[in-house]
Amino acid sequence: SSATSPAPGATAFPTGPTAVYFRSPQDGFVGTSGRGMFRTTDGGASWRGDTLPSSPATSSYSVSSLTFMDSLVGLYATDYCDIFKTTDGGIRWAHRTSSSTGWFQATVSAVTPTTAIAQIHTTAISRTTDAGETWTSLFQEPSGNNIAAVHFVDSLRGWIAVGGGSKIVRRTTDGGLTWDSVKTAAPISLRSIAAVGPDTVFIAGNSGYLARSTDGGRTWELKNSGIPSSSYLSSLAAFDSKTLLAGGGNGCIYWSTSAGETWTNCHNLGN
Repeated sequence: SSATSPAPGATAFPTGPTAVYFRSPQDGFVGTSGRGMFRTTDGGASWRGDTLPSSPATSSYSVSSLTFMDSLVGLYATDYCDIFKTTDGGIRWAHRTSSSTGWFQATVSAVTPTTAIAQIHTTAISRTTDAGETWTSLFQEPSGNNIAAVHFVDSLRGWIAVGGGSKIVRRTTDGGLTWDSVKTAAPISLRSIAAVGPDTVFIAGNSGYLARSTDGGRTWELKNSGIPSSSYLSSLAAFDSKTLLAGGGNGCIYWSTSAGETWTNCHNLGN
């Protein structure tokens, strides 16, 4: 499912944005750590906070990833490896599945109106073909390191960012049946990944680190001008080859309209 970029703007939230997703230039969602979900319908000029349901593990959690499969059906993942689902465009959310992993930031990526890929276990990803109702195992990370994030461009092409000390990403072109390993030379642990088209992919992590590859991961360039080194970039969304959003642990959302060459600093638009 594709997303479109918001109107230029950024918001400082009472707690760091842990997930960001825009369905249209005006309609966007931001998940936070322990403070529920914020939604804008005016391109970020104002935001409304929504309380989210408790998970089986805890009443207070981070929304670690968010995606919509169509205009009504959406999924979000939590840092306790839960998946929640909405069927009314984000007004109400219901719990759908949990992992026994305990605390770990899960991610979810929509592929079609019924198919999504999620990392709801520390070292594995799963697939749903019924819009999040049931999940089956798709891939187990062979290194034993945690999977930090997953993002699929379409039903065949997807990427995994591997955390821990590996600092690698994996790429599939057959829907997740096989995966190629790609080195990144990242100086920190990876936290998020977003791909655009067949060969352009962005990775991000601690200390404001954000890099881009335009050749399928063979080479990488640092693209974080304007992002403070204090930023913990746990959420990254690429809408096209030039427009991106990044969520930082310093309470800000940053955006770029230049393929990551420069990023606009955060300013308060009100909570």
